[in-house]
Amino acid sequence: MKTNICLIGVNSTYIKNIAKLLAAELEMFYADVNELMKFDLINVLEAEKICGKRYIKGLEKKKIKTVSSFENTIITTNFNSLNNNANVKTIKATSIIIFLNQSQSECMKDFSKQGLSKDELKIEKSVFEDRVDFCKKICDIEINTKKYKFEKILSLIMQELENYYN
Repeated sequence: MKTNICLIGVNSTYIKNIAKLLAAELEMFYADVNELMKFDLINVLEAEKICGKRYIKGLEKKKIKTVSSFENTIITTNFNSLNNNANVKTIKATSIIIFLNQSQSECMKDFSKQGLSKDELKIEKSVFEDRVDFCKKICDIEINTKKYKFEKILSLIMQELENYYN
């Protein structure tokens, strides 16, 4: 039986907020792969400049293996980490992957609030559908979040987990 839950989606800040609430609700640990890498490296961008992208991807792969080896953990990671078959395979081995499918308009609103520039928003908008399609392909459970409040989304997750295990 899979003992972890990995929440995925296009908007990582949104996913992290829900993951923290879910971890508290289920009395599970919470681990964000990218935050743990930042903690280890202090400055990921500077480390990438010095050591190269390949080095960072290797560390990311190790961090995902480590986090996935723990039990009773809600895991989050950014979309780029999922765009690697080995990482997805590692996560799938121990985790139920839940895709929180936020509408493009809600996602763009959130990105604007997060301070993304017009150019960054344009890029996010252009890759949105491809990212949604990718998440749909790798997830075990998909939840359309619509404009629901976090409490409703948590309730939907709990319901879908119950269905998954029954």
